Amino acid sequence: KMLASSSTAFNGYFFLLGVGFMLIEVKSISDLSLLFGSTWLVNSVVITAVLVMILLANALVMRFKWGSPNWAYAGLASCLIFSYWLRPDVLSGLGFLSKTIIGGTIAGLPLFFAGILFASAFQSVRDIPAAFGANLLGALVGGILENTSMIYGVAFLNLIALGTYLLAMLVSYRPGWFAIRRPVRS
Repeated sequence: KMLASSSTAFNGYFFLLGVGFMLIEVKSISDLSLLFGSTWLVNSVVITAVLVMILLANALVMRFKWGSPNWAYAGLASCLIFSYWLRPDVLSGLGFLSKTIIGGTIAGLPLFFAGILFASAFQSVRDIPAAFGANLLGALVGGILENTSMIYGVAFLNLIALGTYLLAMLVSYRPGWFAIRRPVRS
């Protein structure tokens, strides 16, 4: 029976952030695996770097009031475009330390900007479970979309992520545009 007349909306913005983040994460892991080899050590370092970038982004968002997130979108778009054109084999001739610093920065910066966008938006969320659910569903869709790399190459994931984040930016300016309302049942 219906106990509440209020409704919960599917949060399209967080869904798109989940799609984009998963695509960037997969691209980063793939690039660094090509650069250093695909071992459990490389994967653990990459996943640790992802978590550190997310932690850093959250800490900065909690500490500073950024205002408009347009600078984060611009930084993210710049990183994704740069990463699309730069192939990992360009760095393979460098020494281990240089390769680690440059490769890690190229792989980590998009995750940092994506983390800024997520943490900034999350501050104003009213329905936290719905936002997390939409974000996790988006990550699932991003995981499915990563299979396009089998056809178009791993670098193509940058273009899909770029399109996803541009769509997210449009949705952020028109929040009701990508919201699906459904009744709440208790």
